[in-house]
Amino acid sequence: MKIGIISDTHDHKPVIEKALAVFVGSKVDFIIHAGDHVAPTSMEPFQKAAIPMYGVKGNNDGEVYGLKMRYASMKSAEFHSSPYDFVFNGFKVALMHEPFALDALLESSKFDLIVYGHTHRKDIRRNGQCILINPGECCSWLTGTGSIMILNTDSSSVEEIVLN
Repeated sequence: MKIGIISDTHDHKPVIEKALAVFVGSKVDFIIHAGDHVAPTSMEPFQKAAIPMYGVKGNNDGEVYGLKMRYASMKSAEFHSSPYDFVFNGFKVALMHEPFALDALLESSKFDLIVYGHTHRKDIRRNGQCILINPGECCSWLTGTGSIMILNTDSSSVEEIVLN
C-alpha cells in the first residue's frame, strides 16, 4: 500500500496541484494531510484527485466549517481535530498537526505510522515497525522548498519528493 503524506499547504495551490499530480501518478492508496490547509478553496485539487484522504486541523486553519464541508463532499475523506488516530486497511496511524509526545508515541509500538506537521521541517524516524514522518512544508513559503513524502508499506520505504 502507498500512502501520500502532505502538510502545511497554506493555500499555495500551484504547489498543491504538483503534489496531487505526484500522488495520482504514483497511485497512492490514500493521502494523509497533517494540517494547515488554511482555506477551503485549497481543497479543490484534492477533490479532483479523488483519492481517499484523512486530514487534521492545523493552527492556521481558520475556516474550519468550510474545510469540514469540503472534506464531507469528497468520497472517502475525513477531517478531524488534532490529534487523531485511525486504522486504514489494518494500518494503525496517529495523525497530528503540532508535535505532541512524539518520542513516547514512537516508543509505544501502538502505531505503524505517526505523522505530524507544523514545523515545516522534514523528519523521518523509525522504531521497529513504527515510522514517524513529518513531510516538511508543501507550500515552500518558509524554507523555499515544497516537499511531500510517499510511504510504501510493503517495503517500509519512504520516498521524499521535492516539488520545486
